[in-house]
Amino acid sequence: MTVSFVAILGVACVMALLAKRLKLPYTVLLVVAGLVVSLLLELEGAKALRGHLEKIKLEPDLLLQLFLPILLFEAAFHVNLQQFLRNWRPILFLAIPGVIIGMLLTTAVFVPLAQQIRPEMVWQVGLLIAAMLAATDPISVVALFKEFTVSKRLGIIIEGESLINDGIAVVLFGVVIKITTDSLGLTIPVIGDAGGKVQALHVLVDFLREVFFGAAIGWLIGYVISNLTSKVNDHLIEVALTVIAAYGANVGATQVHASGVIAVVVCGMMIGNHGVKYGMSPTTREAVFSFWEFTAFLANSFVFILIGLEINLRGLWSDAGLIGIFFATMIVVRLVVVYGVHGLVQREDLRLEKSWLPVITWSGVRGSLSMVLAMMLVVTADKGGANRDTILNIVYGVVLVSILLQGTTIEWLMKRIGLIVET
Repeated sequence: MTVSFVAILGVACVMALLAKRLKLPYTVLLVVAGLVVSLLLELEGAKALRGHLEKIKLEPDLLLQLFLPILLFEAAFHVNLQQFLRNWRPILFLAIPGVIIGMLLTTAVFVPLAQQIRPEMVWQVGLLIAAMLAATDPISVVALFKEFTVSKRLGIIIEGESLINDGIAVVLFGVVIKITTDSLGLTIPVIGDAGGKVQALHVLVDFLREVFFGAAIGWLIGYVISNLTSKVNDHLIEVALTVIAAYGANVGATQVHASGVIAVVVCGMMIGNHGVKYGMSPTTREAVFSFWEFTAFLANSFVFILIGLEINLRGLWSDAGLIGIFFATMIVVRLVVVYGVHGLVQREDLRLEKSWLPVITWSGVRGSLSMVLAMMLVVTADKGGANRDTILNIVYGVVLVSILLQGTTIEWLMKRIGLIVET
């Protein structure tokens, strides 16, 4: 375990330095590093290192309970709540109805096309894949916003949508699991019992309960911790309180069957705005910012390198046609959703600028959350094995193409449109 930790951290540092020199997104190079290491592990002389790395494989519980709260809290912590609320219409339209409609449209288009090369493709598999790939992860895009002078409003819309749609996607995934997995010979132990009769009203009630209870718990914990930091003048204790808040929001929400993801996001936004402004001294702010920046660097490094190690290139090649169809469908549907939101938000001061629409569309990179949801599938019947392999290959393949293609070309697109100015 120690050898693996040091090796991954060393690779992460090298990739971070290389990313700056090559002017490429850091996460892209991390995934490439993971793929290269994965190929090297196939060599005969790499048995010892392979044994070390297998001890820290990307288990779903590890990502959901350890890494995901770090990534969500750190991102939400830096969101300007005032700007978020000022742009809540396009953010929520993209993150809630946009995700739901996108998932359904993608399924409706993908399945008939996929059946042309894989006749046994069924709508349940298509819907499950679409649910897993519903969340966006624009880490490479947000990094560009920090490097260049970009519209703050565009940045808050893209980052705000990603934070909210992570929670919505996980909730939707739980709903889809209950509808589909019994017939596919699969289940998700972490989510709970799948299958059985599912009534539309119950699905809607469960969805709303998870979303609103998650938000309420996140706000409450964020408010309490923010007030506690105002009564303590010790930067170490206050850093520890933010850690308690991040993990406490996740655990507290899941204990009452609410969305832990949404709870962490709301908690992070609450502390990052109310707590930082009213409860932290300048010394504490610097300590908190540095701590979360470092932990996010560690979490991103481990998650993206381990993702690369999980990808089976032989399996991806066998399903390359399905991966291509799904990726193309996903981009077209994303385009339809973004332009639809542009048409829905009529107030001139709230509408998305037309020059932003291609960037918002192309910034919908898929990432680690999609892959961990796919990894949670457990086979419960003979037919489940083939279904699981197909789902994993398509999800992993789409994430890989998305990170490598969208992540490396978004800067070119923004320069082409004239949205960024180098400083």
